[in-house]
Amino acid sequence: MTKIDEHVVHSGKGKARTTKCAHCDKVFASRSKDRWRQHMRGCESVPPETRRYFASIERRPFGGPRLSTTPSEAPSEQQIAGDSMEVATTTIAAAIPSQTSQAVNGITEVLLIHGPCSFVRDSWAGGNVSKMDLLREVQTLAAEAEVSLVTHDSNHEGQILDWLLNAKASEVIVLCWIGPLSTSPTVVHALELIANHVIIVSPKGVEHGALPSTVIGVLSGFGQQSIELALAAAKNLCAGQL
Repeated sequence: MTKIDEHVVHSGKGKARTTKCAHCDKVFASRSKDRWRQHMRGCESVPPETRRYFASIERRPFGGPRLSTTPSEAPSEQQIAGDSMEVATTTIAAAIPSQTSQAVNGITEVLLIHGPCSFVRDSWAGGNVSKMDLLREVQTLAAEAEVSLVTHDSNHEGQILDWLLNAKASEVIVLCWIGPLSTSPTVVHALELIANHVIIVSPKGVEHGALPSTVIGVLSGFGQQSIELALAAAKNLCAGQL
C-alpha cells in the first residue's frame, strides 16, 4: 500500500527539520501528514495513480485517515465521533449549565488560551513542535472545522483573568494548562464566575482537582491532538450534540 512517508523527504533534526515533497520539492510549512496528503492530491508532479490513491482517503474528525468505504462497510459518523470522545475525554463534569453556547451565523466561536509555561524558548511544552508551527496548524484545523478562533498566550495569570472575564458570551473557552489548576485558585474562581462553557486541555496529563460546573470536559494526555479534539467538542457543543 502507498504510504505518505514514501512521497516526502526529511532534512535536518529537531526544530531545523524540514519536510518537502519528493516529486516537486515543495517545502511543507506544517508537519501534519494530512497537509502532505492534501498536497499530493493536487500536485501535478505526482503520478496520476498516486493522486487517485490519496484522493480516496478521507480525513476523520478525530485523528488519522482511512480509505473510503462503501456505505455498508463504513461505520456511522456518529459512532466514530462517539467512540473517539469516549476514549479521549477523561473527565466530564456531572452538571452542565443550562445556558449553552450558540453558534453565531453557523460559526462556532472559540477562545483558545495557552496558560503559563505553555511555550519554552518558542517550543510548545506539550510536544515536539515549535510555537509557530503549532499556532499555524491549529488555525488550519479551525478553518477546516468552520470554527472562528481567537488565540492568546501569557505567563501572567492576571492577563489570563482579563481574557476569561471579558470573553464574549457566545465563545467556548479552550484553556490549555500545563500544570494543575488547583495551584491557581484565582483562575478557578474566574471559571466559576463566567457563563461560558470551558474545555480544559492538558497535553501531558495532570490532576486538576475540583473544577466548577462551567468546565464541561478535560482532555488530558493526548498531546497536540488534544487541541483538535477540543475544537471538535466545541463545535459539537454549539450544535447541541454534547
